[in-house]
Amino acid sequence: MLIKNFEALATNKNRHSALTIVDAAYESILVYEQIKKRLVFKNKALYRDGRMVFEDFKNLYFLGLGKGSYEAARAFEEIAGDLITEGAVIDISGGPLKKIKSLIGTHPYPSEQNKAAAQELLKIADKAEKDDVIVAFIFGGGSALACFPSGNLMVIDLESIFREATKRGMAIGELNVIRRHLSQIHGGFLAQAAYPAWVYAFIVSDVPGNNLNIVSSGPTVFDPTTIYEAEQVAEKYHFAQLRFQETPKDPKIFEKVHNELFLSNIEAVLAMMNKAKELGFNPSLWTLTKQGEAQFVGREALRVLRKLTTPAALIGAGETTVDLINVFNPGKGGRNQEVGAGALLDLQTDELIISFASDAHDNTEAAGAVVDTETVWKAHRKGLKAEEFLNNHDIFRFFEQTNDLIFVEPLTANVSDLLLALKF
Repeated sequence: MLIKNFEALATNKNRHSALTIVDAAYESILVYEQIKKRLVFKNKALYRDGRMVFEDFKNLYFLGLGKGSYEAARAFEEIAGDLITEGAVIDISGGPLKKIKSLIGTHPYPSEQNKAAAQELLKIADKAEKDDVIVAFIFGGGSALACFPSGNLMVIDLESIFREATKRGMAIGELNVIRRHLSQIHGGFLAQAAYPAWVYAFIVSDVPGNNLNIVSSGPTVFDPTTIYEAEQVAEKYHFAQLRFQETPKDPKIFEKVHNELFLSNIEAVLAMMNKAKELGFNPSLWTLTKQGEAQFVGREALRVLRKLTTPAALIGAGETTVDLINVFNPGKGGRNQEVGAGALLDLQTDELIISFASDAHDNTEAAGAVVDTETVWKAHRKGLKAEEFLNNHDIFRFFEQTNDLIFVEPLTANVSDLLLALKF
């Protein structure tokens, strides 16, 4: 089990079933296991799921960025061994590796150590020549982790800009347009550094809809947005002082770059549906791209659930938001916890809902929370009102007191948020 407090949370049959389904999702997106299972070298040829990706090369380099890249490097070293010439990864955690440098950075906000790591990745990419191959694994979180500001901007400037942009309600897509045009590594700049080498990028998507140029702000992907669009976003959110640069637009840079989706929320959702069916539920796919204000999404999920044939399992994925505009001093919490708390206000006795972060961190050390009638009873006994905690965006403290927070081993990829709602 990847859920560390499974036994403490599984206090009845329905909770046990729900947590078993959630754990199946986590098992399906274990980075190390997925790479070891799906990639193999035969001589100097790399195969993915039985299909040859490339063969023969002079030097083999490995680059990774984002949350999960250390596990990817660990697996790739075991697969490729001495074929690797050199490599580096930037992640929020790391450890010893033989051929690949493990670099640790900060997230969600950039830092000087992130800049140094990004420079190391670019330095290795720049070494590669026309007969060399670069294998890259790109995960969510790389926008901040591989931070290398353009022009005269300092890292502290970017940190201030991104913090303020979040407060002003800038959508993640808009933020990534800004990032790509303020960066020397995103928006295809890593591909530019690697030219004329061959680049094979395996992308683990945390973006609903799996638009590859958005994942980690697309370091190896052609950027379809322009400097004009970045300026428009900046003007919309009153950042008129920013000075942008155009991202690489020369087609030759991308002629030898192959970007492909390696893992996404599809694998997690399928695992949940299969496990739900195995446990006797009628699984129904809601959506893979759910968006909206977190606490209202939870209530919407319950309305959809009530139309299904019981015993029903509603399963979905996406990325909700928490509106912190005009919130003076928000407390501790995350969007998945707010999805659950919003549902709690409209929950019926035969229902359960869990919204959870696929990478085990819902803006806190918790991945999410179990919400059912037990939660209601415990809150009532302790005199806790979910509305008050929601209004203060301090919902972690609520679920901490009801003992409903879910804690998970941080070994999985971020493939967006996931949701499970059961009706018995």
